[in-house]
Amino acid sequence: MFKQKTSVQNQLRHCYSALQSFLKIGRYADWVERSQYPVWMFKRRFAKEFLRSLGIEVKVTGNPGWAQPKTPFLIVSNHVSYVDIILMMWLFPHASFVAKAEVQKWPWIGKGARLAHSVFVKRSNLHSRRDARDAIYNAIQKDHRQIMMFPSGTTSIRPLQSWKKGAFDIAAATNTPLIAVRLTYSPLRPVAYIDDDVLYFHLMNLYEQRNIVAHVEILEPQLIQDPAKDCERVRNWAEGILS
Repeated sequence: MFKQKTSVQNQLRHCYSALQSFLKIGRYADWVERSQYPVWMFKRRFAKEFLRSLGIEVKVTGNPGWAQPKTPFLIVSNHVSYVDIILMMWLFPHASFVAKAEVQKWPWIGKGARLAHSVFVKRSNLHSRRDARDAIYNAIQKDHRQIMMFPSGTTSIRPLQSWKKGAFDIAAATNTPLIAVRLTYSPLRPVAYIDDDVLYFHLMNLYEQRNIVAHVEILEPQLIQDPAKDCERVRNWAEGILS
């Protein structure tokens, strides 16, 4: 009886924690709208609190400080979970994300993504992809911003056949250094957001895990000479940890 009661209490606590995570995004978005402080400060503070609330320990190899503020960079990574976004937000708070257009409609998250200067893409719409590419060009060349992209276009814990090479094309065309990142987690499957996972319930289960370690490897900035070959080379390195 006592164990059953404790189990129910734990489930309710994790349910509440998951709900609070979504509400926290909304609160931070409201603070950004009202504050004169730069957005990157809120992004980093939010990410730090989120990772701490999930009990995620972060181990980093390499130096995220290579991406200096007001210096344009393209940052690419393999993609395992929405937790990747929080990690990248903490490590590279000055970077803007490229996200699928549907994210704009998500409660709380959509508002936060817009205020964080995300670039939204309708992947099925050629004109939208072209507009997004132009927006990234302008962000890099005119605004000297950093852009974070997941070239796989989807989450996975298995190596994929290919990545989209758009980030590498832009890096080569603008002579912008590219930083490659490799992510994995221990344990992996509870963190991975794949298959038929539902965001709210996945996050609730994640609060039950605790003792999660995020392993992040960051390569030195590199100039892209051959977008297709360099994309394949980076993909093989980034996803090699999953095979």
